Amino acid sequence: MTILADSGRFCNALAESEAQGLILVVDDEEDIRDLMQRILRGRGYAVATAGDGEAALAQIARAEPISLILCNLRMPHIGGAALYRYVADTCPALAERFVFCSGDLVSEPSRQFLQRCGRPCLEKPFEVEALESVARQYAGLPPVRPDVRSLQRLIAGQWRFSRERQFAHAAGATF
Repeated sequence: MTILADSGRFCNALAESEAQGLILVVDDEEDIRDLMQRILRGRGYAVATAGDGEAALAQIARAEPISLILCNLRMPHIGGAALYRYVADTCPALAERFVFCSGDLVSEPSRQFLQRCGRPCLEKPFEVEALESVARQYAGLPPVRPDVRSLQRLIAGQWRFSRERQFAHAAGATF
C-alpha cells in the first residue's frame, strides 16, 4: 500500500492487485441516481448512492475503497461544489476521483467552479456510452481509501455541515 501525501494530508492508495473500488453516485434526483446505479451495476461495477453531500460524506467515512465519485454539481443543502472542496481539503487523492454531472453548465458560478477545480463534468442529459467511458477510465486506477485522520476530519465535517445546514435552513438559504 502506498501513501500519497499532500501538505501533510494523507490518503491510502490501494495496491492495484486489490479489488476494484466502489463508484459513489451522488445526486438529489432519485430517478437519475437510480438509473446511473442500474447502468453501472449492469456493467459489473460496485455502486453506492447518496442523495446529497451529507449522505455522501457518511458513505465516504465508511472507508470503503473508492474508484470514482460521480457527483451532481447543484443540489440543495450540501451541493457538489461544497462536497468537493471538503474532500479536497481532507483527502486530495480522493478529490482527484470526482467527475461532476450537471445540467447547469450555462450559469457563470458553475462554469467558474468547474474551471477552478479542473475536474471533468458530464453534461446532463448524457449518453450511456459517456457514463461507461468515465467508469472504465477511473475503474482502472487503484482505488482510494481515506486514512484514519481523513476519516476523523470527514466525520467532524459531517457534524459541521449538519450545523451549517441547520443555520442556513433557519435563515432560508441553501448552499
